Amino acid sequence: MDILWFNWRDIENPSAGGAEIYTHEIAKRLVKRGNSVTLFTSAFNGCKRKSIIDGVEVVREGGEYSVYRKAKSFYRRRGDGYDIVIDEINTKPFDAPKFVRCKVLALIHQLAREFWMYEMPFPLNYLGFYLEDVWLRKYRTVPTVTVSESTRKDLHSLGFKEVYIVYNGLNVKPLQKLPKKDEKPTIIFVGRMKKAKKPQDVLEAFKIVKDKVKDARLWMVGDGYLRRRLQTKACEDVTFFGYVSKEKLRELLMRA
Repeated sequence: MDILWFNWRDIENPSAGGAEIYTHEIAKRLVKRGNSVTLFTSAFNGCKRKSIIDGVEVVREGGEYSVYRKAKSFYRRRGDGYDIVIDEINTKPFDAPKFVRCKVLALIHQLAREFWMYEMPFPLNYLGFYLEDVWLRKYRTVPTVTVSESTRKDLHSLGFKEVYIVYNGLNVKPLQKLPKKDEKPTIIFVGRMKKAKKPQDVLEAFKIVKDKVKDARLWMVGDGYLRRRLQTKACEDVTFFGYVSKEKLRELLMRA
């Protein structure tokens, strides 16, 4: 099949997260099975407008907000050659059912209700919270893939008729035995430093731990807009590593 995939970011985007890893891992496997996959996504500073990554053609146009309009224009230029369009919904959908003439499949990792409340200022948070239900109504009869039973239940509660689960995969090799741990009790947090990921709660919880385990320490791995503020509030024995390589992350996880 010739597959067109809409997503707001690709695997090389500096803001890419777990959703983009999932997308890329599925897409490259579709290519290995003999399919053609084009991922249409947003551009970022210093990016190439077109790339081939693991056999997946990546086309980048527009920014974080204009990518949705650009996707519609791209499809109108090249759409007749595709057999299926995947509309990946991270907060806002691409509205593919409105303008796509071939089969449409929706991909929804989770509803964004909590995201709006954590990440957007008033009154945009309440507007986004309301609009999500409005946006998703037009997808109720569209075959939809999600990654968990909890999100499938959420989608069924919104009236979705046909929802399938394709679980997140594991991209690390399990250890054969427990590695040697550091002498001091060490806790590790891995994630983006943003409100929705709640790194601030980790710091507060660690203060409680320190009252009972005096030599405990906390490693904070990841980057984001909250990092500087969190560093000024952190108590003793908290280390911020920022973004690290896969090799460094593996080493820290083995020691923690």
